[in-house]
Amino acid sequence: MKASPELDRSRFEAHLATLGLPSIRRERVTTLQVNIGLRCNLACHHCHVESGPKRGEALARRDVERILRLLERNPAVDTLDITGGAPELHADFRDLVRGARGLGRRVIDRCNLTVLFEPGQEDTASFLAEQGVPTALHYPQPVHTQQSLSPFLKRRLPTPITHRLCDTVISLPISAYMSMQDQDQVISAVLEWAEMGNAAAVAGR
Repeated sequence: MKASPELDRSRFEAHLATLGLPSIRRERVTTLQVNIGLRCNLACHHCHVESGPKRGEALARRDVERILRLLERNPAVDTLDITGGAPELHADFRDLVRGARGLGRRVIDRCNLTVLFEPGQEDTASFLAEQGVPTALHYPQPVHTQQSLSPFLKRRLPTPITHRLCDTVISLPISAYMSMQDQDQVISAVLEWAEMGNAAAVAGR
């Protein structure tokens, strides 16, 4: 006899209690994450959706329009999280971003940054900035050069774009969605760092 969903839930909550964890309660949905295509300029072994340059699956135009209608009808969903593949390579990516921003929604672009160096993507960074969509670089050095991964790498391939991004992009703990208090804290830290750098430069003369 198959256990009822209610019984399964009770057992699950009892197990959480034995671990000292609170019961899980569903909150209202505030974020819609959409994978708009599997095409990517990279082919990473760790990619859980196996995206790559040869993948052609992509959300149809009518479905992009359906997403915007869904957002329009559901004001509680305040964030659109766009992923892929490299979502910027989708033909309707910019229309989706513009549409969501026009509805007053926050937009997250899961950008791998290397796509910004692809032909036709030269103005993508400025487009995202104009739309108020933040992008970020999460690691201070390329992932494949980190010591924790070195035992698993059989060989090192040249990755000039990755190194260029890590050398020229600084990722701060700040976004368009942080409170003014948090932003002020980050700005103060940056100013303090800059003053330390200027003092070091003067001392080295």
